[in-house]
Formats: sequence, structure tokens, C-alpha cells
Amino acid sequence: MVIPNFSISTKDAYQHIVPKIPAFFPFQALQMEMENWKKYLKNDFEERAFRAYPDLAKTKEELYRAGAHYVSLSGSGSGIFGLFESETELKLSAKHQVYWMTLDD
Repeated sequence: MVIPNFSISTKDAYQHIVPKIPAFFPFQALQMEMENWKKYLKNDFEERAFRAYPDLAKTKEELYRAGAHYVSLSGSGSGIFGLFESETELKLSAKHQVYWMTLDD
């Protein structure tokens, strides 16, 4: 979980959300291999959040480059989580707080 040094107003996030009907609903996508989640699991809050806070989009791409299988804005933001096989050394371009949790925790 990567927490940037700013927050996103929940009121603002919900005020500007434009939900989309997905090709697959989350419960269907979660039954697929994790490699497919990137294509089918979408957080509708990301589009506006990434426009307003470009560093969030950059962080998402950095997590994918670091080997994450899936990365998403957590809820309405501003935290971003990545799913990895194992703990990975992250070298993010911006200063963020990074938290790790394993399934053994």
C-alpha cells in the first residue's frame, strides 16, 4: 500500500464520479487469473483522480514496473495498492509511505 503525502476529499471524489458498466463484474473478474485483473477490474475513481493528481498515475505505473500483478487506487483514494508475489524493493519517484502486508501476517 502506497500512501502519498496528500489526501483526496471523499466528497469531491463522489461528486465527480461517472460510473461505467463493466464488461465483467468484479466477482466475475476475480474468478479469472490475476494477470487478467488489470484488463477487467477497474476503479472508476481513478480517471478523475489521475487527472487531478498525476503523481498517482505515475505511482501506479511504477508499481507495475516493479512487478505487481495488479494495482489499483484504494476506494476513492489517495492510497494505491499493489499485489506482488513477494516483498519487492520499491524505488518510487515521489516520497510516499509504503506499507507491506503478507498473507502470513
